[in-house]
Amino acid sequence: MTISAFKRVGTTLLVVWGAVTLIFLLIRLAPGDAALVMLGPTASQEQLAALRTRLGLDDSLLTQYVIFLRDLLQFNFGNSIRLGKPAMQAVLERLPATLQLTVVATFFSLIIGIPLGAFAGRRPGRMLDRAISSIALVGKSIPGFWLGVILILVFARELRWFPSFGAGTPAHMVLPAITMILPFVAIVIRLTRASVVDTLAEPFIQTAHSKGLPEAQVMRYHVLRNSLLPVVTIVGLQLTTLVGGAVITEAVFAWPGIGSLLVESVAARDYNVVQAIAVVVTLMVVAINVSTDLIYVRLDPRIRLGGAQ
Repeated sequence: MTISAFKRVGTTLLVVWGAVTLIFLLIRLAPGDAALVMLGPTASQEQLAALRTRLGLDDSLLTQYVIFLRDLLQFNFGNSIRLGKPAMQAVLERLPATLQLTVVATFFSLIIGIPLGAFAGRRPGRMLDRAISSIALVGKSIPGFWLGVILILVFARELRWFPSFGAGTPAHMVLPAITMILPFVAIVIRLTRASVVDTLAEPFIQTAHSKGLPEAQVMRYHVLRNSLLPVVTIVGLQLTTLVGGAVITEAVFAWPGIGSLLVESVAARDYNVVQAIAVVVTLMVVAINVSTDLIYVRLDPRIRLGGAQ
């Protein structure tokens, strides 16, 4: 268990290092002059040169990278050029909005997707199964940005049921949450259905029926419990996609989370904020993967961390 824990910590550190290094290279090798973007086309050559020196852009890429890693070890990302405050403070101020949206989307995706997938898998090939599977296929095929625009046009502009952008009330969350829920719930339905169909074909399910157990009891304690194992694994992986997908949804609905902050910071070449967001998102993805492993062990006690039985 101790060796497994050390391996997990080592893997986590490597993932964080790889992610922040990739972000560092991408934003510095991107075309365009960062100083020109920040000061605008009317800035003089003296002003541009002074800003490049202040940001360290005159240093070699290797020197910038060494300084970046040194500050990273101190969890110091410097100040945001655009916002005039510490970069990590700017990220932490916007993080609760992203977590709120992600948690709501995940919760409703699971409580909608798992029952529908179980109903469809319980009687495969019947009308209810075909209807639910068709809805899931449509939901999986719709691009998130396109769905967001359609929801704004129909429910915000025409019907005026919900606000089209911003935050502050539960109504502001409805449209962005639906945009994130629909593709995710489609995946949960398809996974649960396939897993239930496979589990129903197992011999121990036939044994449970031969003992005269009620159908509801067989589904609850034997079928669903075993069917959730592969679902939990894939849902954990999809959650990392959901965190990344929040960038598009927040940009479409002007939701004040780290996704919209990332878009604004990339456009303004605010390197420090972009790097701080990369570290926070990477840590969130690692935490989701670790939580998935723990839930997996909880659902199936035969599995132990590190592969030991």
